[in-house]
Amino acid sequence: MGVRWKCDLDKPVLISNFRRRGWIDVTAEADDTDGWDLWWANVQSIKALFADVLTRLQPHQRVNHFPNHYELTRKDLMVKNIKRYQKQIKRDGGNPDDLDIIPTTFVLPQDYMLFAEEFRRCSQQQQQQQQQAGTTGGGGGAGATWIMKPSSRSQGKGIFLINKLSQIKQWSVNSLPPALRSGADNYVVSRYIDNPLLIGGKKFDMRIYVVVTSFKPLKVYMSRLGFGRFCNVKYSAEVGEMRNEFMHLTNVAIQQHGEDYNEQHGNKWPLELMRLYLEGSRGVEAADRLFADIEGVILKSLRACQNIIVNDRHSFELYGYDIIVDDTLKPWLIEVNASPSLSTTTQADRLLKHRVISDTLNIITPPDWLAITDPAALPPDLRDVDPAAYPFREQVGSFHLICDESEDYQRYKAAQQARAAMAASAMMAATAAGAAAAPAAAAAAGAAASASGSGGGASSAGGSSSGGVAAYDGTAFAAAAAAAAAAAAAAASAPPPRPVRLYSAQSHGSGWGRSSLGIPSGARNSTGSGYAAAAATAGAVAGGSGGAAAGNWSRESAAARFLKGTVSGPAGVGSGGAGGSLRPRSAV
Repeated sequence: MGVRWKCDLDKPVLISNFRRRGWIDVTAEADDTDGWDLWWANVQSIKALFADVLTRLQPHQRVNHFPNHYELTRKDLMVKNIKRYQKQIKRDGGNPDDLDIIPTTFVLPQDYMLFAEEFRRCSQQQQQQQQQAGTTGGGGGAGATWIMKPSSRSQGKGIFLINKLSQIKQWSVNSLPPALRSGADNYVVSRYIDNPLLIGGKKFDMRIYVVVTSFKPLKVYMSRLGFGRFCNVKYSAEVGEMRNEFMHLTNVAIQQHGEDYNEQHGNKWPLELMRLYLEGSRGVEAADRLFADIEGVILKSLRACQNIIVNDRHSFELYGYDIIVDDTLKPWLIEVNASPSLSTTTQADRLLKHRVISDTLNIITPPDWLAITDPAALPPDLRDVDPAAYPFREQVGSFHLICDESEDYQRYKAAQQARAAMAASAMMAATAAGAAAAPAAAAAAGAAASASGSGGGASSAGGSSSGGVAAYDGTAFAAAAAAAAAAAAAAASAPPPRPVRLYSAQSHGSGWGRSSLGIPSGARNSTGSGYAAAAATAGAVAGGSGGAAAGNWSRESAAARFLKGTVSGPAGVGSGGAGGSLRPRSAV
């Protein structure tokens, strides 16, 4: 008997993933509580499932939502929980500014008076800045720009911009429409990010995929797959353009109706290419810092709801985070989607979402499901998983673990670190014992790198590596560890050595790249160093990675044409070369 699934959504990227695993469709015959192992349900079904006090799910059953997932995915509740968490941090002696992850936001109608006060303050501040700069808003009393959104709607429905308090008088307590007085649909009003980072002059936001398998303890995976959603029209902060939704709102449901909408790429750009573009335009360190900050935004938002969301062991969640980046490279959380769209408009979109779902299933698949699944249908990264390490997988396809607060994982990491420290101590002992022969050892390591690698960067001994093959080869590592242990034993019985100078091998790898269109190329460099015998290998790896990165970086030149619609995707080639040196380090 195989894994049984039922699904409320008629989405090919879901159903094809279930069928490729050899799982059995029981959607038609299974009831809500029995006869299935995985239920990919809509939010209405989840609400009904957990509302039934008689429902008792079996230990092996999984559903794709937590009971009160809306605490994070309803815009008004997300704001409430983040503000509550800020107050908690302040009470605990922390800095509430560390939770500065959303624009200034109020929930209407209940926060109307607070919003009106902040609106006037921001407008006065902006007018003073304009006077000092010798400019004018030109809006007849217009102030700062704010964006209004209904709390529980999606696809850009009901969103509009305002810059005058009179434009939302109907949302005040005294003039509230009957539908809103009953609490049917609150609105959130947020300070508009009017200095967005632009690419090709156009505004964009990022869709980031996140999987949460537990809130207590918190366990979170983030995918490197995702995409940027672009507006059709180049951005302008002019008051006269406030109603131009093709300039201000990135939702595909809106942009697809624009005259400039490109059906070939759907106004989307893969997240990996966006990162390469940012590395090229802002630098590698700035791009790395941005994506680290995005991870921080995600974790802070989840911790804000951690004590509110019911942590049902049968539940997991695939979230779609919408992030906008301003021109200082600060990420802002716009909203979190509990059911990110699985509709596809292009072939690239289909491939990306199919992979995201496949990786999500790999994350949430319990070990006991593997025994009842056709081995040939299992994804490659699940066929040889060590059962003991199964709960601690840090990389699952495109997803990487960004948080695991479980005690078991902390013990697992502590054991890993202890083993690494022991290996490092053995290597250092071996290095100290044979420091006089360090140049020869480095040459031998370089030769090993040459034997294991293929092209890319040369070590100081003349070896080469294509980006880490030698460094991560299990056989080579085992041999090195054995040699280090033997050397350490010899060092223990030898007389204390006199002070010596340790040697460090450095290798510098650089590379060039050119797009298939022959437009601007770029170079990337990488340098690696290490102690003695390990140094040449580290240098060789660094040299190779420098050349490989150069080819990747250069793809941006073709991808940059994306916004003009002249190419459907990136293309590029790259190669790298290197030079190395052996130099003394400080005396021991």
